[in-house]
Amino acid sequence: MTSLIVMGLNRMFRSMVFKIGVGVMVLYPLFIVLVSLKDRTPDSAPLNGVYNSGLVFIGLLIGAFVSVLIGQDYIEKTINNKIMAGHSRAAIYLSDFIVTFIGAVIMQMCCAVSASAAAIPLFGMYTTPLSEILRTQPIVLCVIAVYTALALFVTTIVNSKSYAVAASMFLTMAVFAAGMMSYQVVTEDKAEKALAAEQGKVIEMTEEDTLAMKIFGVIYDADPQSQVCVLSEDKYPENGTKMIVTDIAAIAVITSAGLLNFCRKDIK
Repeated sequence: MTSLIVMGLNRMFRSMVFKIGVGVMVLYPLFIVLVSLKDRTPDSAPLNGVYNSGLVFIGLLIGAFVSVLIGQDYIEKTINNKIMAGHSRAAIYLSDFIVTFIGAVIMQMCCAVSASAAAIPLFGMYTTPLSEILRTQPIVLCVIAVYTALALFVTTIVNSKSYAVAASMFLTMAVFAAGMMSYQVVTEDKAEKALAAEQGKVIEMTEEDTLAMKIFGVIYDADPQSQVCVLSEDKYPENGTKMIVTDIAAIAVITSAGLLNFCRKDIK
């Protein structure tokens, strides 16, 4: 499988979609820094968290990146050539996952480097402890891996690779919307309960409201986009370990389903 990974990385580094993705992730934090300069004062606080700013839309970026890169393999019959060369389908699928995951991680690293190179000289060193930043990185990697697994799964099961791009984008947009909504609902609920507790009040909820909050709570923990929102608070989440475990389980299930489909798929 090592040869497949090396071959895939070489092809990825030459691909235009990867270069565009890197360019977007480099320019986005620079735009944030540029906008922040307008209101900068001598007492302005450092731009904590700007190094993770690209995570806001990395799911959509991964959806396009994976579907285009892997879809091109099908269009150019590269997949057929790999099978004819004696590589197992399991090795092909897993190598595609590893290659695209590495590509997405590189994009995020470019965002962090670009953001820090601009923000630190202009606004000063981040006040967030380095240890705290490093603690959140496993969650960042898990978020990237979940989106990569989803995009690869969709690209594999959709026969028309031109439609695979759209399907992958629609799925990541749905995950994005669900995550943003669940984060908003859960954080507002926590704020209301905290305020009520300070005032000595008790918030009464109907059975329907309780059920809805449980559903939003599950999405809040499991959805990669809600995890991105939590990470934007620039501290290690209270349920960080639970997020990592949930992400690993999701990656395993999605990858297993995609691998099973790919092994049975009639590739033309």
